[in-house]
Amino acid sequence: MSFELKPLTITLPMGHRDKDGALHTAVTFGRMITGRDLFTIDSDPQSQLQTQYDDLVLRTAITGFGTLKMPIGLNVLLGLDSIDREDLSDGFNNFSKANRDGAEAQIIDDRVLKLGFGYESNGLVYDRVEFGRRLTGMDQVEADKRKLDGIRRVCFLAGRQIVKLSQSDGASELTGPVELDVFEKLFASDIQSIRVASEVYRQSFRRPGARV
Repeated sequence: MSFELKPLTITLPMGHRDKDGALHTAVTFGRMITGRDLFTIDSDPQSQLQTQYDDLVLRTAITGFGTLKMPIGLNVLLGLDSIDREDLSDGFNNFSKANRDGAEAQIIDDRVLKLGFGYESNGLVYDRVEFGRRLTGMDQVEADKRKLDGIRRVCFLAGRQIVKLSQSDGASELTGPVELDVFEKLFASDIQSIRVASEVYRQSFRRPGARV
């Protein structure tokens, strides 16, 4: 994606002591979470437990932990003191917030979403999402046939409602529906925005005078 990443390094109060007795306290967050990461984490049997899911997300964003080899083992994060774990969570949130600064998604109306980062393809960034297709049971059947669950299923059904991805200036556009390979390249914050906006669109007909 075309933006300048802002890494964040924090120092844990207690840290991790390895088998050789070396203490590791400096943790650097330097990787934004993408849809591909979310799909991978969702497929990991360890992610079935919420605490482990959260730590798998943290591990993906961590690019440095003292002199430990990356990626760090999940057991390292789970073995940290609760105070360190709180600081890790805060650090990840601060890292994510700093890198979203100036790139916040915006729901324009029931049908249109402006992404914070957008989808990059062939050097072009598509950051305008237009919804316009209603979901049916056939879409759910198709998700079943593809054996989709978890975040993949959520993204697939959201993507079925999208009729167009375009550049903000309208210079170029891609026709929907949006498939999972597009979601793989999106940042997690944009995926969350699409999830919310797709539900806004899906429920919009309930309001008086709304179009279907």
